[in-house]
Amino acid sequence: MQDCKGLGGKSGNVAEKAISELLHSKIVPDLLKSGRTKLKRSSRTMETAHNYEFHQSDVASLAKFLIAGDVNEAEELVASHLVSGCRPSAVILSLFAPVAQLLGEKWCSDTASFAEVTLGMMELHTLLRSVEVELGKEFSPSRNPGSILFTVMPDDTHIFGVSVLQSFFAASGWHVDVLLDPTKRKISDRVLKAGYDIVGISVSANKDISLCKDLIKSLREKSAKQNISYMVGGLPFILDPTLSSTVGADYVATDAFEALAIAASICDKSQSVEPSNHYA
Repeated sequence: MQDCKGLGGKSGNVAEKAISELLHSKIVPDLLKSGRTKLKRSSRTMETAHNYEFHQSDVASLAKFLIAGDVNEAEELVASHLVSGCRPSAVILSLFAPVAQLLGEKWCSDTASFAEVTLGMMELHTLLRSVEVELGKEFSPSRNPGSILFTVMPDDTHIFGVSVLQSFFAASGWHVDVLLDPTKRKISDRVLKAGYDIVGISVSANKDISLCKDLIKSLREKSAKQNISYMVGGLPFILDPTLSSTVGADYVATDAFEALAIAASICDKSQSVEPSNHYA
């Protein structure tokens, strides 16, 4: 059995980050199998999933193609679903995300090598980028698109979720920046210089909750003259949305559709979404 925790602290190239992310995501399928724990999903995501159902064989086949480097077969599988009427958003949320989880399981169960899972995750990111073109046709441009920065926590390597958010927001006409290998200083410098409407922070593990709290507090103090909203997401907040109050965030989003709805409400004065906290 491979050590499923061994890569979590590495900060090498993008491929290594992708692998470590998969190891983190190992807990997600475990939670989904538990009758006691149900992950919350926005109504828009549930509607999208119900409109087009993927079979486990689709997930298994795509994972097999990716780790084998069979790019053409992988692209054809995805294209067949799109031609059959599947929404690009459903491909991303209901096919790509489970494939990422399955790749993580294969690594942890020793049924796929480091090289195979590295290749698979890299190809999955490539597929995500290719589907972005179609995703743009699915979304109507936001009436008041703003600017948003998405970042993972410093030393965190859970990057696939942030990549998905980048795709959804860009498709909706937002100006999107992403930090996949940040330090606290990098985040602070970017926020102060760019003056974003929203800063979205992805937290993959409970151990980073206190660090997230310190980060948001520091950003608020340094950008006190800027009207910036802070939104958080990630597994800890999906399981316990009240943690958003603990870290001092304004909003918590459980998935890409909910993040878009919250962001639209922030930049559109005619809409309102109740934040988890209010700040002067």
